Amino acid sequence: MSYFKDDDCGDDSELLEKSIITSLNDLQQQATLFPFNDLLQIKAPPGSGKTKIIISRLLYLLICCKIPPNQIIVTTFGKKASLEIKQRLDLALLELNLQDTVKNDIISQLKVGTFHGLCLALLRQFGHLIGVTRVEILSESEQEQILKKAIQKVPDNIYDYYKYRNNKVNLMSPAKQQKKKRKYNNKKNSNKEEENGDDIDDEDQLEETMFASLELNDKHWTFDINLIKKNISKLKTQGLTSDTYIKTGGESLDQALLYFYQYYENECKRLMKLDFDDLLLKTYLVLKQNKHIIPSNKHILVDEFQDTSFLQLQIVLLWSSNGKTGITVVGDPNQCIYAFRDASPSNFKDMIKLCEPQVQIIPLNQNYRSSQKIIDCCQYILKSSQSIDEEPLSGQFDCDYGPVYKSFKNFTLEAQFISNEIAYLKSLPNDVVKFKNIAILARTKRQIHVIEKKLLAYRIPYRIIDNNGFLQRKEVLQFMNLLKLVLHYDSIDNLVINDKKLWILQSLSFMENVGLGKTSLSNLSRFFDANTNKDPINLIKTSPQLDQVVSNTRGRTYLINFIKKFLRESFLFLEKLDGSKEGFISFLEFIYKKSGLYDMFLIDDGEGDNKNKDGGNNKESKPEYDPRHYSIDSLKDLILNFREKDSKLENPVFNKKFLSEFISSIELYAVEGDELEEEKTKNEDDKVTICTVHKSKGLEWPIVFVPGCSEDYIPCIFMDDMDVEGEAGDEDDPSKSNISFEKYKANNVSYQEKLNEERRIFYVALSRAKQLLYMTSIERSEQDSNSKIRPMIRTRFIDDDLVKKLKKYPNVFSNLKIIKQFYNSMNKEFKDDLEDFSIFQLIKDYNLYLRKGCKDFVWMSHEVMNINTIILNKNKLKNNSVFSGTNFMSAKEHIDLGLSNMGNENETNDKKKQKRNIAIKNKSKVDITKLLSKKSIPTKPFESVAPLPTATTSSTLPVNTPKSITQPQYAPQNNDRISRSPNRNPERAPTLSTQIERSPTRKQQFAPKKNERILKSPQRKPQTATPFLQTNGENDAKRGRRLIKDENLDDIPLSKRLKLEQQNAEEIISQNSDDLNKNNTKLTKNNGKRPKITIDAFLKPQKLKKIKKDNDNEEQEIIVLSE
Repeated sequence: MSYFKDDDCGDDSELLEKSIITSLNDLQQQATLFPFNDLLQIKAPPGSGKTKIIISRLLYLLICCKIPPNQIIVTTFGKKASLEIKQRLDLALLELNLQDTVKNDIISQLKVGTFHGLCLALLRQFGHLIGVTRVEILSESEQEQILKKAIQKVPDNIYDYYKYRNNKVNLMSPAKQQKKKRKYNNKKNSNKEEENGDDIDDEDQLEETMFASLELNDKHWTFDINLIKKNISKLKTQGLTSDTYIKTGGESLDQALLYFYQYYENECKRLMKLDFDDLLLKTYLVLKQNKHIIPSNKHILVDEFQDTSFLQLQIVLLWSSNGKTGITVVGDPNQCIYAFRDASPSNFKDMIKLCEPQVQIIPLNQNYRSSQKIIDCCQYILKSSQSIDEEPLSGQFDCDYGPVYKSFKNFTLEAQFISNEIAYLKSLPNDVVKFKNIAILARTKRQIHVIEKKLLAYRIPYRIIDNNGFLQRKEVLQFMNLLKLVLHYDSIDNLVINDKKLWILQSLSFMENVGLGKTSLSNLSRFFDANTNKDPINLIKTSPQLDQVVSNTRGRTYLINFIKKFLRESFLFLEKLDGSKEGFISFLEFIYKKSGLYDMFLIDDGEGDNKNKDGGNNKESKPEYDPRHYSIDSLKDLILNFREKDSKLENPVFNKKFLSEFISSIELYAVEGDELEEEKTKNEDDKVTICTVHKSKGLEWPIVFVPGCSEDYIPCIFMDDMDVEGEAGDEDDPSKSNISFEKYKANNVSYQEKLNEERRIFYVALSRAKQLLYMTSIERSEQDSNSKIRPMIRTRFIDDDLVKKLKKYPNVFSNLKIIKQFYNSMNKEFKDDLEDFSIFQLIKDYNLYLRKGCKDFVWMSHEVMNINTIILNKNKLKNNSVFSGTNFMSAKEHIDLGLSNMGNENETNDKKKQKRNIAIKNKSKVDITKLLSKKSIPTKPFESVAPLPTATTSSTLPVNTPKSITQPQYAPQNNDRISRSPNRNPERAPTLSTQIERSPTRKQQFAPKKNERILKSPQRKPQTATPFLQTNGENDAKRGRRLIKDENLDDIPLSKRLKLEQQNAEEIISQNSDDLNKNNTKLTKNNGKRPKITIDAFLKPQKLKKIKKDNDNEEQEIIVLSE
């Protein structure tokens, strides 16, 4: 029934125009008012208002067309998108002044969800028509267990099939590479048993016992579980079961893939479980074989149509009876980046081919997100490819500054540039840029590590959007397995029994240091397989063979206690729950602590060394936990809030039934998208976002950095897929399958198609930016310290013409006008009359930073080696402060400040009076108390501190600050103790007999002795040591102790004096030989104007005296050269 009548809403067109149409442009209005029973494609590029179009289209269908909400299907790519559509539709209906009951009924009856969620609901209703009597999701660990058993049972003819290279699809990988991938995916600690020889410690030996291998080209190859899963998934997304694969495979039929597919399919049937691909495949089969069950839908609306597979397109056509009812698809083929999930941009063309009615296309051409220069840059990336369709776009604003491109030698310099740019942007006053306005989008995971290290060094707070979902974390899966075991402790259902065996094995393998290693778990698994249809809990309790299965005493004791004590006591606790929330919280805490997980995740209980002098505990100390502890806390919150979101009951009953409903539905969360972490981070502290390009889909930021714009990274066609979000290429699968989708859909992926996929990924990354866009490339790659340096080139997507165009754009710090434009684009008020900050100084510093090659941060015209020593919101000097731009004080400034604080202090100690003070003529008049106040010395450059990769990260790094000087400093005296670092012993001043320390590679040397040859340059002849000073003038002259005649000694350089010595040596000797003293004290007679001195006067202390000659009482000035 329709909730809208003419009496309630008045004129429908007038109501719709008043509420929505007035805020839409012409093309958006055309798409909104398109007839509901026709087929429509809306091509919505980035920032074109896609969600707004979907809401306005839904209002048109509900209000004007009066379509009942239960006859409209809305499919989304993720759960987050479906929640957003419901919320925005709720707000739009609220503006229509509808009653709350009517509005709530519309939202609840409207079929909004992901493809997997909608298909799951349909299978629960009609799955029995194709033999699906039970709908339960097969977990990833269960899939791996099935395929491991399939690999162990591979027949010999399959190995021969690969040995003679008859395979069409590659399912093998080198043993070492597969081992590396498992380590990357699992990242779990292996449990080692006691030293009784029970377990195999060598992983390679263990692999040989589990899997047979094939030797090709001097390498051992084994079947790769990930490759098998990937290829089975491809067959299912093409709509092929194992039977139809045999019929339609043709020449592309691969015998090994067929064997694994059949084995996997039979095991799923035996367990009566479905994987995520089965939800789509089974829905397609039940709708195709039973068309009478297709609900009478009036309209189908598909969001993110470019990310749908061909199987999903077939389901949409079946829902609409092959286009007989209305269909509206919204998307952008240029943003199709999920080819590894079999998403195809060709679905837009395929829909036109497969639908009998004509399909109308409306391309939106307005971008409401980015500046025009960023839009032009994105458009240029698409224009360079002839195989990608591109529609012209116009933005709503533009600025003089544009996208920035920089090239650096390596990853480290690139990360340093990103950190410097963030610091300069944060220095702008009025808090125009927040950390949460900035995003760093990496193509591969390996790029994130280097960037993360630099952000930590700069104390820039950040968060990394993890590639693995919250519900896929190992600790979360472990807690869920424990809950399942407790819930089904006494169940004897055959299907549950098989699950309990797997839950027990997974739970035991997760626990650390319990005496159960790989061999014991492998024996326990074979023991369970040998006793089919028997409850594993009863087997462990009663079987006499347990001693042989687990020979390790410690491990066997833990296993028995795990079953008899932990599981039994937890089950009794669950049975006694009274339905209260407090009781259920106590039950979850009991599971967490009794299982040993709490002690396993507890790092420090805060009581060990933190005790007061009185013996009591320090109240301020808190326990320290492993990050996995907080994952368990988040899971408990998810459990407690489960029914509050999905049920109308205000006070849910927290009992055994509540836990059963949560567990049965939790598997679907992984399909519809893990939104728990994203919901938590919405209101998080101000932090920079780091994520891969795929994780950034559908998001936007004012400032975006795209690092690694070099070949092998963008595009990364041949990159290892465990390093990339999704799959960068199919290097593991070079042969590629050629399997048709019901004789229609081919799956040949050419190199050009892969390249176009990478181009679209780059386009999505650039189009996330609103105001500022930075692109950086590297010239050489250094993966680790052991790898060789590889030269790299700029990505082919950024050609020379684009680089020249980008270089013409001024940067955001070019001048005052551009900075004001940036403030306007960020909707912030600009202020230039600040007391402590100068915009012009910032412009000057940034341009100097650019001229120096964007390496070291420049602040107040000085290069800053440590950015943590400056204050970013202050760049003005006051009162001729002695602080430089880096807050560094020279030694002289330290002394000046110290003496200025001395005042009129009197030294009463006689020993202090004998010490020689350092003379300072001009004392500083600066007030040291102001300069050394806490406000002048920065403790951190930003408002918050970057979190460390642990759960407890709230401390700040220490910063060295100059200490105030209150006592005068003196030169060290003889035998004074010299202060050293705390790690070194104090040393005394060296004596004449002290050996001279040399490099460890050189021998120790002493002062030259008499007549000893002195080593000179290889170009000069060696000379002997100069003998001790002689007493006659002739030897004095030969040794260079000569007299100089000169009127102004201070203006004559030493070289010229020596030259004068050599010219007048003989004359000086004859004139003054009678005046030379035998006591080695040389006197020079003043023959009139000025005293004459020897060369020793330049080397030894001088003293001027007046003496009387013996013969006449005439006074004569002499210079005492040596006393």
